[in-house]
Amino acid sequence: MATRVISSHIGQYTYFTSNPRWKDLPKTKHEIVWQPKFGPGGGALQDRLPDGEIEPAALIAALERPTGDGDEAYGCHVAEFAGSRESDRTILAGCLDHLTRPNARSEYWLLSDSEETARGHYDAFSQEDAALRFQCLDPASEPSMEEGLLRPGSVEVAFLHGSDDLPGPDGWQFLQRLSVPGGLALIRHEDGGGDEGGDGDGDENSGGIELGEGWTVVRAGRCTTLLQAPHFDVGETADGPLPEPRWMLGAPSSWASERTARLDAPEAVGSIPHEAVVRGQFDSLEVWSQAAEVRAIDFFCGVEPHDPTGEMATAHFVRFVQALVSARLANANHVCRISVVTCRAAFEVEHPRRSALWGAVRSMAMEVGDEAKLDFRLVDLGDADDLETLGWLARRDLREREIAVRENRLWAPRVSSIRKRYAHVAAGDDAKYRLTLDNPGQIAGLQMKTYELPSVGPNDVKIEIEAAALNFRDVMVTLGLLPALAYERSALGRKVGMEGSGTVRQVVSKVRHCAVGDRVAFIAGVAPAPLGGAAPNRLARAGDSRVSAGQKQTRRRRAKRPGDGRGIEIAGIRGPKALRYVPRTGIYGQELD
Repeated sequence: MATRVISSHIGQYTYFTSNPRWKDLPKTKHEIVWQPKFGPGGGALQDRLPDGEIEPAALIAALERPTGDGDEAYGCHVAEFAGSRESDRTILAGCLDHLTRPNARSEYWLLSDSEETARGHYDAFSQEDAALRFQCLDPASEPSMEEGLLRPGSVEVAFLHGSDDLPGPDGWQFLQRLSVPGGLALIRHEDGGGDEGGDGDGDENSGGIELGEGWTVVRAGRCTTLLQAPHFDVGETADGPLPEPRWMLGAPSSWASERTARLDAPEAVGSIPHEAVVRGQFDSLEVWSQAAEVRAIDFFCGVEPHDPTGEMATAHFVRFVQALVSARLANANHVCRISVVTCRAAFEVEHPRRSALWGAVRSMAMEVGDEAKLDFRLVDLGDADDLETLGWLARRDLREREIAVRENRLWAPRVSSIRKRYAHVAAGDDAKYRLTLDNPGQIAGLQMKTYELPSVGPNDVKIEIEAAALNFRDVMVTLGLLPALAYERSALGRKVGMEGSGTVRQVVSKVRHCAVGDRVAFIAGVAPAPLGGAAPNRLARAGDSRVSAGQKQTRRRRAKRPGDGRGIEIAGIRGPKALRYVPRTGIYGQELD
């Protein structure tokens, strides 16, 4: 149990890992990004669109672009209805240059009308370095969205060669169900027969295409026409009644009672008292006889001041699911959707105590979901007004296991591939950098990275480094060949770089035996970098009597590769001619004029 008393504080935590395939897997680094499941509208959409005729690749790039400082790049689901067209006639063929860029975020679905065509598309494009998926659709019937690639409210942009490519008897209604609210559809006029200059609502500039109900023209041109699907209204309660039997349960501080009061027939909902959940005793409840037949359960997590870590809320839910699974095993005939409802626990987090419950639900969904016919869903609300959207979701299956609702608008998490391992420094920036070891076990683990230059202490000097060396120890550290004890007893730890030479650029008042402009060699626990610092007792000036004049080295220092005795070039010296050995410090310094 948590005592809520701080017993210790971790100032810094450092760990080391080694992955020999680090350089071979450039796209194994990912992040979870919450994205809106609705398209921009009005002026916000017009501001993002390119000027003039809209090309498909330019449209994807415009939607991916962050809208403001600090905003994440947006990843779209793009669906092209290619029909029976050959690969070189698809819109995808003209979008590959953008989709294969390192900063591309979108996933492209290429939909064909036959298995033979889909196989041809796969053979033509599957080797491209882009997120591509392929599927065959029967043009005579509307595809099912209950399983497979297509699902309701999943596509931000649809590319059409004409309305005839849409499957089913009512293609526009199908496309509206497939698109996010406010999603876009770009029609390419293959004969160039569109209307030029059209812009605005209505269908008078639709390029001769009869639009579906609610679709509006955003911009019409000679080659393409951009349409937008209608935004949904949570006040509309279509799509039939709620699934029944339905249970509702939650802590007294939760929104369970408020949600029940908003239902058309609250008396038809089975209520499970919170006391029964706390005790874990359910067999005596009247509604428990429906455990094998219940179709929907809403579990609301409240704010409990005596449970700051969320341990008790998680334990209560786990106890409830254990009892439910026991009652449903071998008895359930239908899938039951369990919606776990929290408040600001996942997106724009304000109450992290509920995050523990999210983790538990994810684990249970994998362990007992299929066996007990339980479909776990996680819904995070911003405030009580978002309960309207929760009712809208109860009548529709978007096939999203995790959803956040903010101001009655949907957000969903997306796994985004980080193709750039690090953000690159812009050309011309005066960045401070140093050599670091990111992945022990290979020379390729050495990387130049920016860092914060340390302040100059009362007994230090600042040196502009002109040359630095990697020693045998540095090679051993880089290859991960030193025992753990070697790091514990070393002042350098796992840092690389022990020595260097350069010109003094700053001297503080307590330093007496060197001045600004002196050429020096020094030893310190710093890596090769343009600037460094050293204490005077670790520094030797050029021409100092301690420097032995007879022991010279070549302009490039060599170290032996572990195990084979051959020399490998590690660091180069620019500027002066040679190196000298400083016996007192055990380092090589640069021979200076």
